[in-house]
Amino acid sequence: MAGKAVGPSFSAAEVPGVIEAVLTTYRDTRENGENFIDTLRRVGPDPFKAAANGARFKVEEAA
Repeated sequence: MAGKAVGPSFSAAEVPGVIEAVLTTYRDTRENGENFIDTLRRVGPDPFKAAANGARFKVEEAA
């Protein structure tokens, strides 16, 4: 998965919200002391993609 595009790109205005959404998903999903890559391997990319795309729609609605 590393180095591969997993979906459409985000505009510069969307990036802060997308990062926040992905990090919140990580914090909510991780097990005690688990790093990001281990969480990603355990749960797969779908929760992170959903969080990122959810942030995208919030920016579009605000425009």
